[in-house]
Amino acid sequence: MRNYVMIPSLLIRCCSYSNQSGSRKFASSLNYKAFVPYLHPSFREASTKAAFCNKVDEPLKIEDYKEEKLNKGEIRIKVHYCALNPRDLLLIKGAIPAKTPFVPGYEVSGEVIEIAKGDGKESTKDDDDDDSIVVGDKVVALSKSWLGGLRSHCVAPIQDVWKFKAIESEKAAGLIINYGHALLSLFRRAKIKKDKVLVITADTGGRGLAALDIAANVYKAKVVGVCDSSEMADFMRERGAWSAIKMDAKSLKAAVRDIVGDKGVDIVYETVGGNFLAGAMQCVKHEGLVILADIPGPEDVIKPAEWFNMPHTFNMTALSLHHYRDRDYPVYRQAVSDVIELCEQNLISPDVPHIFELKDVNEAVKMLKEHKVLGKILVKLGG
Repeated sequence: MRNYVMIPSLLIRCCSYSNQSGSRKFASSLNYKAFVPYLHPSFREASTKAAFCNKVDEPLKIEDYKEEKLNKGEIRIKVHYCALNPRDLLLIKGAIPAKTPFVPGYEVSGEVIEIAKGDGKESTKDDDDDDSIVVGDKVVALSKSWLGGLRSHCVAPIQDVWKFKAIESEKAAGLIINYGHALLSLFRRAKIKKDKVLVITADTGGRGLAALDIAANVYKAKVVGVCDSSEMADFMRERGAWSAIKMDAKSLKAAVRDIVGDKGVDIVYETVGGNFLAGAMQCVKHEGLVILADIPGPEDVIKPAEWFNMPHTFNMTALSLHHYRDRDYPVYRQAVSDVIELCEQNLISPDVPHIFELKDVNEAVKMLKEHKVLGKILVKLGG
């Protein structure tokens, strides 16, 4: 049985996040039924290029590479676009340990060109939907553990591959991480409803903008955007924010209370950290919810004694899409499927203002490093 969220003139499926009894059951493992008979012709391309990080905190190098043989449960994708995420920057800088050389990138869109042979047809099919993956399908994929998105052909586990139809490939490449996180956070954890009042902080990478898109345009909530520039504030208003203000740590609480009243906001979706986190916590109402949408830095850690000096009581939660993959796979898989469906229904639309060719990948990395982008940065590899 499906659970629905009512939106004027539309029923949007949001099954599987709910803990209510009656939620539809999911297969606990993948279903394999037939051998894959051939490879896509594009797999036989003469040249395969990739952007290698040979040494941390140095420019990426474009080099040829040799294709590896697939193992059971793996899919090879001809990459059309690869998104650059803040985590990629941390890997390149060496802030997150990784054995060099490696190819950054783990969020891609493209076309399936090979599926590993096994004892059956690779499928994520359930009783109601045909989600089976076949050669030639347009897909989005994550390869967070393996990386390798910034190359001509990316390998990903079938568990992290989804089909799409009516979405441009560039939008699809910026969809999974930010929107999947926002939907799980706001629907499953925050129980968002129409006219709930939120503060959403926004910085580079597009995570705050994705949460704004979900909250304002899907659930019709009232969003106060908080950002670090007047340009971003204007952009957030264009994207559906009820109001948007430039960050000022000293006056943020007063500025938000002037907009929403002395009671404060129901939910804070915090994506930036530092002064943004400290200020946003002052804006949430008594027994409201603060969602940490990014890993806090050392300056963000709150000592236990400091909680008792807070002006009121509130809840704080952190959510990782990858944790759901490991511990509640059906919820993880359905979250991304529903995000794709929302995008195909034109209810949400990722912002991808900058697209670079592979040869210009270091310019893309520099832009991400300098926080000079409002949405997602993509690198084009084919398509």
